[in-house]
Amino acid sequence: GGGGGGGGGGGGNRHDPDGFSARGHPLMDGRRKNRRRGWQPQAYTEESLRYSAAEEDQPPGWVTCFMVVVSVALLGTSAYFWSESMGGEREKAVSEYTHMMSNWTKHRLEMAHTNFSVSAVNRVSPPGIYMDQDIRPDVYRDEEANAGLPDYDPLRYRLDGATGSLFPTVNYTMPGGHPNEYATITLNALYTPPSAAAAAAGDGSAGAGAGAVVSSMTTQPIPLWTRQVVHAATPAPAQKCPGQQHGVYINGMCEVYHRLSTICVQVELDPTDNSWSLYTRTSNPASYGCDMKVAGMQWNPARYMLVKPASRNNPTTGEHHYKFPKTTLNDVSIVVRSRADPYIEAELSTNGSLNFGMGSHDAYITAVVLLVIGLLLAVQPACTCYDCYRAHRMRAKEQRYAKLNTWEG
Repeated sequence: GGGGGGGGGGGGNRHDPDGFSARGHPLMDGRRKNRRRGWQPQAYTEESLRYSAAEEDQPPGWVTCFMVVVSVALLGTSAYFWSESMGGEREKAVSEYTHMMSNWTKHRLEMAHTNFSVSAVNRVSPPGIYMDQDIRPDVYRDEEANAGLPDYDPLRYRLDGATGSLFPTVNYTMPGGHPNEYATITLNALYTPPSAAAAAAGDGSAGAGAGAVVSSMTTQPIPLWTRQVVHAATPAPAQKCPGQQHGVYINGMCEVYHRLSTICVQVELDPTDNSWSLYTRTSNPASYGCDMKVAGMQWNPARYMLVKPASRNNPTTGEHHYKFPKTTLNDVSIVVRSRADPYIEAELSTNGSLNFGMGSHDAYITAVVLLVIGLLLAVQPACTCYDCYRAHRMRAKEQRYAKLNTWEG
């Protein structure tokens, strides 16, 4: 019995040279079961751990990154247009504009019963040069071509091409000169109330009539030209300043000159005494212009155009010589608008852009189109990420099996 026991013990030691039995060990029990089923761990080499042919056929990484960026940008833009379609910003702006235009018929009648003329202090005495009625349609910068905007009959007064006597010839002070030439304009208004006009027409009388009111409005001094100092374009700033920026190159900077091109003012009729006056929009006493944002000042009455001086390079010294063209300001336009003019009301409704924005329906369609394109572009990056995830799991699994096979061998 003892020998049998010892033989049994010796037999156990032959199968377990380390002196312990693997029976009952979960890992060894699992291997014995697999052997009975005919399964043997597969030996893996370095070749088996490389990328497959399908993985190597994936597009370069920069292509995937580019498509991710474009997809995210399109989806973000789609979200923006979606919010625009939900907000109805254009509809709100158009509604506000329509409400503000409700009194235009009355103000247009006031303008129609007024004759405006222009004179200049110390140059042309009142009444000066009479202005013409202008009923041409106003031009907006609306991205939907004024769709949904109410129609109206425009009326403003304008003087074109006969203003040379109102302004002196411009003499630019350069280099480094500051504007030292100004003009002060006086607007003269002869207003005939509708009742007085009807009475004059009934009795056949001519002229202003008993109820006519004469008003005078004088502007703040208006610079005839301006100078703006900007950085010269590089490289070769001495050549690019006169050649590309049309300026004067002085002390490493580029001086760009502009001269007066248009004067536009808005006026208001006082119902108590039927007198006209300039209508200011801000605390600035000169904020009676027609453009909400121009020349760095809100409601600036003056607009300017670029002056291109002729430049000549001295080949001996390398210096540039500049000569400005003779400027007589014969082509300056002068415009008078009512403070309730629909054009000005449109500026107030659009913060000066004259663009009421995109409608809710168009914004919704744009959002859907961008969403679809963004999702389609995201398919390839998503598939690439999924393939990478699967490949990572497969390699990790193969490495675990390879370690298991090596330990058993």
